[in-house]
Amino acid sequence: MNYQFLERLKSSIGDLEKQYYKQIYVHDYLRGNTIKKYSEENNIPCININVELSKLLNGVSNTRRPYKAVEYCTELIKEVESNIVCIDFYELLFEPSLKINPFDLFKNISRNKALIIAWRGEIKNGFFIHAEPSHPEYIKYSMCDAIVIK
Repeated sequence: MNYQFLERLKSSIGDLEKQYYKQIYVHDYLRGNTIKKYSEENNIPCININVELSKLLNGVSNTRRPYKAVEYCTELIKEVESNIVCIDFYELLFEPSLKINPFDLFKNISRNKALIIAWRGEIKNGFFIHAEPSHPEYIKYSMCDAIVIK
């Protein structure tokens, strides 16, 4: 557990109100439990997107999954009564057959609800990087609209 991350996260929450896109990415690559700890300590809901979305997509045809995945993920987050939601374990959203850009999805949702998002990939030269360039799930995305704690 990195308590410095927790303190920086707490102090960054106030900055979200000034943002159009209310999202904080926590780059806790080695430890991986800051979001969970913050969620528990502050009574903020934490969603494991992989588990919840896979349950909802079970039985949905492959051709409908890209549409339903965005709809279901958006609803999962919007249905939470809190104004702040922690997001962790969302690697399923990088699945190429879903045709989703998780960063754009979270960015759009964050206009209405503050998101604290665990980032387990790389950060390099101002970009989030998921997977290696030769991997089908590879994506490189600019960090310009997000507060990043690393």
